[in-house]
Amino acid sequence: MNPSAPMSEPHVHGFQSRTGSSLDHDHVLDLFTFPAAGTNRDGHVHRFHGVTRICKRCDRHVHLVSGFTGPAIPLPDGTHYHEIKAKTGSAPLLLYAGAYHPLDSIPSHVHSFSGRTSRETGLPPEDW
Repeated sequence: MNPSAPMSEPHVHGFQSRTGSSLDHDHVLDLFTFPAAGTNRDGHVHRFHGVTRICKRCDRHVHLVSGFTGPAIPLPDGTHYHEIKAKTGSAPLLLYAGAYHPLDSIPSHVHSFSGRTSRETGLPPEDW
């Protein structure tokens, strides 16, 4: 993929961030956006959906995250990135038996997170 060529085919972006603290803990996020077609100047956005990493020091819970990026922000080399500013879901969840379940031992709470995506990367790895 030529990073200086306009990207009009579907592509994704990586995103990594640490959430803000709530109830004396925070979480780490690693995700890819859903594919969207667009260029560095057309203002397209991407949907994202994922889950935080497990918080090992607080009952091993996670939070769901979902939303949309901001519009494409062009870079001088013809690529682009997006900004994300959002909050996690409020329900602390525990993963067991292949599914997420509410965790009643921790009060409902949210974590804010924000940052910039990576430049467009084609499609996410198949094993992601």
